Amino acid sequence: MIGLPLVAHTLTLGIVANAVNSVVPLPYMDEIFHIPQAQHYCRGNYMVWDPKLTTPPGLYFLSVGFKAIGNVLSLSVPCSVQSLRATNLLFAFLLYFVLVAVSSRLHPHMHTRTRYYALSLSWFPVSFFYFFMYYTDTGSTLFVLLSYLGVLSERYFTAGLMGAVAVTFRQTNLVWIFYFMVLSIMQLVRSRTSSRDVLYNPTCDKVASPMDVFRSMASLLQLTCKQLIYIVPRILMFLVTLAGCVAFLVWNEGIVLGDKSNHVAGLHFPQLFYYTSFLSFFSAPLALTLQNGKKLLLFGWTLKSILLGLVSTGVMAVAVHYYTFEHPFILADNRHYSFYAWKKIYRRHWLVSRLKESHRLDQLVCPSYRISCLGAVDDWLCDHTGGHSCPFPATRIQILHTTFFVLLHSHPSSICPQPICHPSYV
Repeated sequence: MIGLPLVAHTLTLGIVANAVNSVVPLPYMDEIFHIPQAQHYCRGNYMVWDPKLTTPPGLYFLSVGFKAIGNVLSLSVPCSVQSLRATNLLFAFLLYFVLVAVSSRLHPHMHTRTRYYALSLSWFPVSFFYFFMYYTDTGSTLFVLLSYLGVLSERYFTAGLMGAVAVTFRQTNLVWIFYFMVLSIMQLVRSRTSSRDVLYNPTCDKVASPMDVFRSMASLLQLTCKQLIYIVPRILMFLVTLAGCVAFLVWNEGIVLGDKSNHVAGLHFPQLFYYTSFLSFFSAPLALTLQNGKKLLLFGWTLKSILLGLVSTGVMAVAVHYYTFEHPFILADNRHYSFYAWKKIYRRHWLVSRLKESHRLDQLVCPSYRISCLGAVDDWLCDHTGGHSCPFPATRIQILHTTFFVLLHSHPSSICPQPICHPSYV
């Protein structure tokens, strides 16, 4: 496991963390809420809660746990700004190993390239920023991926337990816990199939009509009901976690813990287009190939595809016009990525000044949104039809239809209710 990627990861974390702590020794951005709350917990003041905090206290409890372990080992672990930030440094260090393990299971033939692939994912720009701050993002990502690794390893109790921890970092992770539970059920059903009871779950390229969609979902439900006694004990931790989340939603009268007036859930459909644009931008080095260009220019222009493109672009324009929201927080802090994207592009572009409304630029770029949506779907499917646009064609994943169908519903459920456009939400 020790190699150049791990050495590079470790040294980079240490060097950047030292620079950040030297230049920014005091709480920065939202740390002004997180750090004082953690320090209250360190002093045993568990009944104190800052009403501006919107996420559960999982991060603070783990920081207190690390402090307790340090006390047992006779190590002085103060709850200072630097030591609290070190919590996320530990998470970031462990994240590399989790990504190696996940990548090894998804792409078993990559061998040594797996480590470099994991390193590039670890250093993804948006998540990399939060490694050195006391935010919930890094821990949330780590435990969500640990839950997914548990599913891939068929250790369902561990997967459910890690999912429960992930929810204590960000309550919206319950959507991904539900997705992992469905994946677990599919694996359990397939492991018990016989010649009489075979799960109908073709790969996406084999789905010929909407009836195949209903048939695959009906097949999964039918076989799940038949094997309920076998399945339920194995996904019990998922069920307990989801039941706890539902109880919390009822008790809290919503998903947000604090500052509810500024975090009202709604229908923010353009979040999907921001996400696909975001994904397309960062996958451009892999997607912008000569072969993909030929496929777009030469093979996609049929009457059916043109009509579909016009209709879908029209639907996007309607969604943009009626469901675009400019949250006050977007322009309240110039230390966020979204501040510059919104202020420098959406509000100040010359096209916007002519059209007089900031969200009209979104309507003008709806065709590019549609292209980015196609690119995102292609990234998800990893060119399952057998071409070579996938970054790792030799280790291509055959995406099963039900898996993709549930994923297609899980991701919008996670980001569309969010009132604020921010890269960390995707």
